[in-house]
Amino acid sequence: MRRRVVVTLLGTLACGSSQKTAPEGAAAEAPVPQMPAEPTQAEPAPASEGPVPSPLLGTGTSNTYVRVLNAEHAEHGRIFRAADGGCYVQLPLPPLAEGERQLSFRPRPRQAVDCPPSMSHESWQTCAQGTVSATEEGDACLCSVTGNPPPPPRPLDCPSLEG
Repeated sequence: MRRRVVVTLLGTLACGSSQKTAPEGAAAEAPVPQMPAEPTQAEPAPASEGPVPSPLLGTGTSNTYVRVLNAEHAEHGRIFRAADGGCYVQLPLPPLAEGERQLSFRPRPRQAVDCPPSMSHESWQTCAQGTVSATEEGDACLCSVTGNPPPPPRPLDCPSLEG
């Protein structure tokens, strides 16, 4: 019943608009649609001479961070540096109880692990709980941390691979 009232009310308002109507018996002229002028094409952007300079990019030829420097745990995958200086791995989420819904913001459980020697450089501490990625040349590194929303990646000194 409520829908009919709304439709009827809206229809009544539309009919009572201030537009002039043709007198009875006169033919109403339909508005003639205006065709747009010739479509304009946007000029193509000028070709750039090499990569665009950015503080996040290294000095080499690669503009992407393709090498993940975090060590890998044999059973649980990527190892992360904790804020307290230790290291941890993320474990799979436990199974949901019947009728329970998965929450997107529910953090994965963690398990402390020994930090490998390759993650002892001080750069790892500045990227606590994050992934360190490097360009192919290894001349620039980036710290990426997850979140909701995630903070933007930030540049950092590349850790030495020896430790």
